[in-house]
Amino acid sequence: MLWANKLLVKKRSDVVQKLDELKRQLSQDTYIQKSKILFNDFMYQYLHTYKKLQIRQTTFDKYENLTRNHVFPAFVNMKLQDLKTFHIQKLISEKSDFLAPATVREIHLIIHQALN
Repeated sequence: MLWANKLLVKKRSDVVQKLDELKRQLSQDTYIQKSKILFNDFMYQYLHTYKKLQIRQTTFDKYENLTRNHVFPAFVNMKLQDLKTFHIQKLISEKSDFLAPATVREIHLIIHQALN
């Protein structure tokens, strides 16, 4: 058995595949060292690099506003690798107390899409 990218793999071909993927990410400047990136930085990058190209400007503005006002304050200084399901559930539960259900669903959707 071999270790590749902190994951135990059983075949040499799996190691080669993971190495090729890391090389591709490094060459395209898309590799992010997961131990260092903050969740808020990841969300910002996701919105501005990927999501903005897929949606209308008005939708992007709404997503950015929801993220800035509701998501960022809840996850200050949290590393992406430390994020757990219960953190997101706690945010959704807290926001459900005073925001409209549709707004809470949008916040959840933004986070869900980013983490997919």
